[in-house]
Amino acid sequence: MGSVNVGSMACLMSLEGVGKALGVSVYTVRRLIGTSQMKSVRISGRVLVSSVEVERVQREGAGGRRQRAQNPVEATA
Repeated sequence: MGSVNVGSMACLMSLEGVGKALGVSVYTVRRLIGTSQMKSVRISGRVLVSSVEVERVQREGAGGRRQRAQNPVEATA
């Protein structure tokens, strides 16, 4: 049997843990999963997200984010 490098293994995180790591609500995490902006797995009825996936979203951001205009005039220009 080969050795396993624990440092390279990804852990699976609950939606609550993902939300805390990203600074968003569980609802937002579910929306990201539902719109295929974040990958997840279902194990024994629980939805879990890989820590590697969380790091990817932190690094790249989730697509489709809306940005508010700083000035309402800029939004119409």
